[in-house]
Amino acid sequence: KTFGAEVGGGNLAISRKIPKERQDAAWKFIEWMTSSGNAAQWSLASGYVATRKSAYEVPAMKEFLAKDSRYLVARDQLQYAAGKVMAPNFQKIREILKKQLDDAVDGKVSPKEAMATVQKQVEAVIKR
Repeated sequence: KTFGAEVGGGNLAISRKIPKERQDAAWKFIEWMTSSGNAAQWSLASGYVATRKSAYEVPAMKEFLAKDSRYLVARDQLQYAAGKVMAPNFQKIREILKKQLDDAVDGKVSPKEAMATVQKQVEAVIKR
């Protein structure tokens, strides 16, 4: 049995189609961007959960949380969460699934019909 909801948001990625020197520079940027200090700073400025556990050990973050521990609730719930499925055309696949689930819940189609439609439409998307 799995608990929680999917979590995720923006991603940082490096294309394999760019020159090696640019890939290396991009990796250095990602390391800097996601460092404990920057993750803490970004979390404090945005109100979002920090992107790494070590950000919660940064003095500024500890000081902030000592004043308002409510921000720990989202962090503590992450142990029950799951990452998003990421795949080519995922957004389109998600839209297909959502529509069919909505239709099944609304009684427009049976769950079996909804899943058959999902399978057919998703297979068509994947083949593109």
